Amino acid sequence: FDLEDDKFAAEEAAYEGKLQVLFCSRTHTQLTQVLHEIERIRKDSMPEQLAVVTLGARTNLCINDSVRARAKSGAMHLNDLCKKATEKSKEVGGCALKKTAQIMADACLTQLMDMEAMARRGRVAVGGGCPYYGSRQAAR
Repeated sequence: FDLEDDKFAAEEAAYEGKLQVLFCSRTHTQLTQVLHEIERIRKDSMPEQLAVVTLGARTNLCINDSVRARAKSGAMHLNDLCKKATEKSKEVGGCALKKTAQIMADACLTQLMDMEAMARRGRVAVGGGCPYYGSRQAAR
């Protein structure tokens, strides 16, 4: 075992036995409707540790304008560009937003946000972060 394996095992243990409910939909509108219905539930009727996290594709959650501008040939190209950009430093055309994913993950776990709200939050100068990687980190 190395340090990464220990960290992964600790993260997995923290989530073991926790209830997860997954909603899948074809459209953002349907996911937004689910969030609105969850908001209507009385607070005293909600489980204490309930967290609702919206997941989406990079095509919907990428907020790096330079990566999006280069991804002219569709979603697969955007996926590849995003992966490559997160491996590089910002100085050489990379994307530093993945490093701030934990900030977005924390926001996802404490607020109900649809994809549009996550993109807006990701763009703020203080308290923003990568919506794509942040939402995945929150959903673990």
